Amino acid sequence: ASDGSDFRLLDGVEDRSLNLNCTAFSPDGSRLVFVSIRRSHSELFLKNSAGSATEEVLLESSSSAAQYPMDWSADGRYILYRAHDPTTNLELWALPMEGDRKPFPFIKTSFGVTQGQFSPDGRWVAYASNESGKWEIYVAPFPGRQGYWKVSSAGGSEPRWRRDGKELFYLAPDGKLMAVEVRPGPTFEAGAAVPLFQTRRREPVSTTDIFSYDVSPDGQRFLVSTSVEDLTAQPLTVVLNWTADLKK
Repeated sequence: ASDGSDFRLLDGVEDRSLNLNCTAFSPDGSRLVFVSIRRSHSELFLKNSAGSATEEVLLESSSSAAQYPMDWSADGRYILYRAHDPTTNLELWALPMEGDRKPFPFIKTSFGVTQGQFSPDGRWVAYASNESGKWEIYVAPFPGRQGYWKVSSAGGSEPRWRRDGKELFYLAPDGKLMAVEVRPGPTFEAGAAVPLFQTRRREPVSTTDIFSYDVSPDGQRFLVSTSVEDLTAQPLTVVLNWTADLKK
């Protein structure tokens, strides 16, 4: 759950049209937004996390567009989701949870953006973008993207915030878990990225396979979806009468 307290199993999740890789809990963990293709195209649905209430269509889409939830802001006011229209690129949109719930584009450009994550105070969004020609981690102010900062040094994906907002994590291309110190202040300031440890994360199987790890609120423990491989022992070679070769 988003509050870091427990994990919950939704009652009656037998619908094969659900994509549980793309979900976001409300700040109190009581609700869950998810994507489903039950009506032949992806749409966002809202459900009680206990599974006891009727699902609500949160955001409808046309048959040509695909929408996937990324995050829910800590104040409960916005849901950040990725939109993909075949005629455009990957985009980040925000859906207000108050008023008329009219979505608006947060990042809509010619390059791809994904894996958006709200900072705990809601002032920033960390995301992955390929605008440089390879995937890197950036941070931009929310809701208006006036200026942005690159925080990864040599490629990166899957940004995650520490609960107090003073550290940002991401995965380097070689699978190392990286950490970036974030200094509080009126503007965004970050230190250099440093490696924490090597992961053996499972490789994504599709573009909807969004995150492969999560971090505890204090930033001290990580849950990584790890690739399990068969470990076979290397053959042992025994050389007999090896001293005879020394006399030659």
